[in-house]
Amino acid sequence: MSLQQLSFYFDFVKVIVSYLASMALHKGQSIIHKATYRLLPDSRVVIVVGGSFAGSLVAQRLAHTLPSGYRVILIEKHSHFNYAFSFPRNSVLSGREHNAFITYDNIAAGAPDGIFQRVCDEASDITETHVHTVGGVSLPYDYLVIATGAAQPPPARLNARIKEDAIEELRGFQQRVAKADRIAVIGAGAVGVELATEIKEEYTDKKVTLIHSRQQLLPRFGQKLHDHVISALKNQDIEVRLGERPVFPSDAGQSVQETSLTFSNGETKTFDLVIPCTGLRPRSDILATYSPKSIASNGEILVKPTLQVQNLPSPRQNIFAVGDVAQSGGAKQARACMMQGEVAVQNILSLIKSNTATKEYKPQFFERMLNLTLGTHTAVVYIQKGDFELVKATKGPDEDLDVGKMRWQLNAKSG
Repeated sequence: MSLQQLSFYFDFVKVIVSYLASMALHKGQSIIHKATYRLLPDSRVVIVVGGSFAGSLVAQRLAHTLPSGYRVILIEKHSHFNYAFSFPRNSVLSGREHNAFITYDNIAAGAPDGIFQRVCDEASDITETHVHTVGGVSLPYDYLVIATGAAQPPPARLNARIKEDAIEELRGFQQRVAKADRIAVIGAGAVGVELATEIKEEYTDKKVTLIHSRQQLLPRFGQKLHDHVISALKNQDIEVRLGERPVFPSDAGQSVQETSLTFSNGETKTFDLVIPCTGLRPRSDILATYSPKSIASNGEILVKPTLQVQNLPSPRQNIFAVGDVAQSGGAKQARACMMQGEVAVQNILSLIKSNTATKEYKPQFFERMLNLTLGTHTAVVYIQKGDFELVKATKGPDEDLDVGKMRWQLNAKSG
C-alpha cells in the first residue's frame, strides 16, 4: 500500500471518529438545551427556506441549539421529505415508491415545545425583514437561511408536492418505461447513469441509449470512475453516445411517442421515450427582486466563506445560503449540503451571541464521496483526495437505497 493510500485511509478514519464525537456532543447539548430553553412571547425568528438535506438539518439543529427568546420556522413546499436518491429506481420498479417520502412530523423530536414550526408553503420572495409565500403568508425574520436547492426535470426531481401525487407521478414513469421499447436517457450524471442501468436490468430486451454532452461520464468526478462506469454500461449492452447535444421536445419523458433525435454525424434515431436527466438549475428566484446582485450568472447565490450572502442591499449580514443553491465551492451532493448547513448553524448562534460570524466553510474530500448504483444488485463507491482515486465495485444498497438512514435522521418511524 502506497503512502498516498495510507494517508487517505488515515484521513478517512479521522472523519468517521470526528463525526461520531460530534454526534455524541450534540446529543448531550440537546438534553441541556431542552432543560434550559424558554420560549418568550416576543421570540425572534430564524426562517429556513427549503427542507431537503441542507435545510432539514439546519432547522433540526437550530431547534436543539437556539437560545431562549429565539425560535425556528421551516418553510417547505412539499408535504414530505423527498428522498430523491431513490427516484431513478422508483421510476422503473414498482411497489416501493411510497418509501421515498418521509414525514416531517417528528423532525424536531426532543426539542423544547414551541421552538419549531413548519409551514407547508412555497416562499416566493423576501424583503429585508419578511419572507412572503405563494399562499399569501408574510413571515418576519431576524435570520434567514436559503436552502432551496436546484431544479432538475423529472424523475430526478418531481413536480408533485403532495406525497400521494408524487407516488402517482413515479407510477406514471414506471408505466411509460414499461410500454416503451426504445428509450433514450439524456444526461450522464449520476441520475442518468442510474436510470439507464435500472431500466436495462429490469427490461433486458429494451434498447437503452445514454446520451451525454461531454466526452466523460459523470464529469464532476475523476477519469477512473468514467472508465469503470463505461465498462459496466457496455457489459449491460447500453449504447453510450458522448459529445452529443440532440434537440428534444420540452415535454420529453411525459409520454410514449416516437421522437427522432439527430446526432452530430447527421444520423437520426427514433425512440419511443426520451427522458432528460440534465443539469441542475439553482432555485435562487427568492432573491431576484430583493438582491439581484447576490445572484451569479449561473443562477447560484454568491456567498462568503461564512456562507453569508454577498452583495445584500442592507448592511445586516443575517441571510445565509447553503446547499445546491449556493456558490460555495463545495460539491453538489448531500454530504456537502449538510456540512454547509452546520456552518450556517454555528454562525447564526455566533451572531446571536457576539454579533460576529467566524466559522468558514471549507470543502472536504469526503463530501464528494459517491455511491453509484449500476442496477439493483451492483454499485460502485468512488472517492477522491488529491490525485488519489478510490474506485470500488460493491454490492448495491438495500432496495430502498438506504432511505432508513434518512428516516432515522428525521426521527420518522413511518409515513
